[in-house]
This record gives sequence, C-alpha cells and structure tokens, in this order.
Amino acid sequence: MIFEVFKRKRRRKGKLVKARTYTGRYRLEDDFGRPTEVALRVTDKRVAENKLREIVEAAERERAGIGLPKKLVEAAAKRMRAHLDDFIADLKAKGRTKVYIYDVNYRIGTLIEECGWEYPKDVTGDSYIRWRTCDHEKSAKTLNDYFGAIRNLLRWMQSRGRIASNPLAGIELVDGRGKEKINRRPLTEAEFRRLWTVAGRRRGLYLMAVLTALRRKALYRLEWGDVHLDAPHPFIEVRVITEKNRKPTVKWLRDDLVAELGRIRPVDVAPNKRVFEGILPSRGLDFLKNDLAAADIEFIDAQERRIDFHALRHTACTWAGATGASGPVLQTFTGHSDSKQVARYTHDQYLPTKDVVDRLPRFDDTDDRSGHELATGTLSEHGTQIGTQNGDAGGHMLSRSVNIPLQDEETQVLVNTEESHELAHSVTSCQEGDKTGRYRTRTCDLTGVIRTL
Repeated sequence: MIFEVFKRKRRRKGKLVKARTYTGRYRLEDDFGRPTEVALRVTDKRVAENKLREIVEAAERERAGIGLPKKLVEAAAKRMRAHLDDFIADLKAKGRTKVYIYDVNYRIGTLIEECGWEYPKDVTGDSYIRWRTCDHEKSAKTLNDYFGAIRNLLRWMQSRGRIASNPLAGIELVDGRGKEKINRRPLTEAEFRRLWTVAGRRRGLYLMAVLTALRRKALYRLEWGDVHLDAPHPFIEVRVITEKNRKPTVKWLRDDLVAELGRIRPVDVAPNKRVFEGILPSRGLDFLKNDLAAADIEFIDAQERRIDFHALRHTACTWAGATGASGPVLQTFTGHSDSKQVARYTHDQYLPTKDVVDRLPRFDDTDDRSGHELATGTLSEHGTQIGTQNGDAGGHMLSRSVNIPLQDEETQVLVNTEESHELAHSVTSCQEGDKTGRYRTRTCDLTGVIRTL
C-alpha cells in the first residue's frame, strides 16, 4: 500500500520551484498500476496527511460496499443550478428544440428558486407538494408540465449516479379533467361546411387541418417540396423538424384536398417555398375569428368552449374516431405518441353512440325478429353477429358515410355500414402486441380513415 504526501516540483526559468500546497498519493492493497494522486490544497503537512487518510478510508469503504460512492458525494456538494446547467447542455447535445430547452430551463429554475432547492439534499417530496398547493393561478396542465420537467432532471441525475434515488418518484400528477383553462370543442360537419364556404383562399388550409390532423406549427412549416400531388396516391412527407413527436410521417391526401392545393400552388414554385405562406400566420387568431364570424359560428360558446386553430385538430381526431377507426390506426392518423392523448382529442359526446344502441338486440313484442337480429345483421345461436360488415375477397372492410343527427344541431357524422365504396390502399405499418408480449407488424388502413372523413 502506498501512502504519502508531497509538494510538486517544477523548473521555472532554470530554477527548481516547489509548490506551495501538498499533493497526496495512495494505492490500496491488491491494486495494480499507477498510484492515485489527489490535490490536497493545504500547506500544513500534518493536515495534508489527515486529509489524505480520510480520502483513503472513504475509498476503502466504497470498495467494501459500506460507504457512499465518490461520485455521489461530489454530486451532493454541487448546487442544483450546476446540475441543471449540465442537464441543459445534454439536451442541446441531443438536438432538442430551442423552445423545449427554454421551457425546461425556466420551469426547473423556478422550482429551484421557489422551493429553496440549493443542493440535491434539499429536493424533497414535501417541499414540492407545498409549492404545488400554494395559491397560484397555474392550471393543472401547467403544474404537470413543471412536475414533468423536474422529474426528467432527477431521472437524468439518477441515471448518471448523481443521486441515489428520485425523491419525487412517489408523487402523482394533478388530475386536470374538468379543470382545463382552455376548453376546446370540435366542429360539427355542418359548421365546418359553413366555415369552408366562406374561407376563400384558406379553404385548403382548413381542409388540410381536418383531413391530416397536423398541428399549426407543422402546417406553417410545410413546404411545397414536402407535397407530392402528382404521385399515384398523393401524399405529404412530414419532416421530423416540423412534428412535435419528432417522428417522420406520411399523410395521404384525398382528391378534394389535392384539388384545393392545386389551386393555390404557384407555377414553377420553389421546393422550399412554404405552402401556406401569406395564408397562415405564425401567430394570432384574427383570421380564424373573422372566418368563424362570417360562418355564424361562435369563437367561444355558452359553455365556454372555444374553437381556435388547435380545435381543428380536435375535429380531425373526433371525425376519425366516428369512422370506427381505433387503436394503432387512429393513433397513427392523429400522430400522437401516447394512446392517452388520442382519447383526450377524441370527444366522446360527438361520436355516433346512438347508432350503436340502435344496433343492439331488441326484446319488445313489436319486434318480429325474435330479439336476435341487429339493425344491420343477425346474431347466430352462439351470439355471433352476422352481416353487419362485409368484406371483399382480399379481406378489406368496406364502408361509406351516412348522416346521423347529433344532439340539437344539424350534425353529420361518419359511420361504417354494410355498403361499399372504393377500397382504401394500405399506406403504413403499425405494431400490435400479441399475448406473449412480443410485437408484430401489421398494415394499417389510414387511407380508409381519410376517405371516410
């Protein structure tokens, strides 16, 4: 075992100069290779020896598994602001967007200051809950955004050995259902038809929003080089930089949307020219409010539900759900990375549940079908529905749109019936889990969803 303290020497202008402070050198038993050197930063030899002895004892305890790792001890002495700076630098290296980095830095910085988290030991679940229950005007969603930011930092610190465990691991999110400060609703088909009629050159913009479920930022950044109108099956290639979930996707275009885009596409347009330049501003809702007013649609109704531009995405998700699409097909169409988000955007009260009730078996005396027939099919003796859906020889399900009134408005929604329309093309792949937990790839019929919207 090697244990010694010394002052380094070096030559300066030909003279041998000794350092002012001591350096320690040690090597534990059964270690091989060069000894470990550590700067002790003290001028007294006895103090230097005591300090080196503490370092050696800590290293031996760590090797025996009864002491804290050196990395953990060093991280505990580092301020939370310094850990946050390292975390932000890592996010930049990963290529996260400037807006995301700004939001994370601001939210975590606010928590560090308002909760008094100077060092990692100060971060506790009780201090966070006290901050969350303070009388501030933050919505449930905003509180969850703050919690998500600090939780990501703590997980990052834990993965790099800076903390032993996440002190906020047992805290749950705030239930924001019914507490939204911005409550949106989808447009009915009759409302959208009126909006589309008065929209002028924004007709293609609104139609694109409800037939592709693209977000406003993605539509704003869409370039003509991304749009392929002359392909056998026209489509849009959505670039990674424009999508919130950072995934490249393909959006298939229906013939009426292709016609609208053809009307606004300039002759010999440059590929990097924005599709909706001069049509969709980067900010503001004045253009939409004016069009809604011209279509006799309230921007905010009596129930304080608004129709802003993001409500068009809610409209697209709800209409897609009304076609009968669900699971991976619906999630791929909406572009959500989480199935729970799909449920938030699909408004149940606008789905054709009345049609489901009408198709259930009847048991009154006026029904001469013995109570075993459905509205569009029959039930076998084993309770299997027959005839409610028909398929072609290739196994494709056929559907068409029918009009069903919803609530008190002249509303039209889309449901599957036994009658057929043009077969949709298989356009993308999704993953579906089997009973063993493995995943297999199957083809999702997204064009069918779009063509029945």
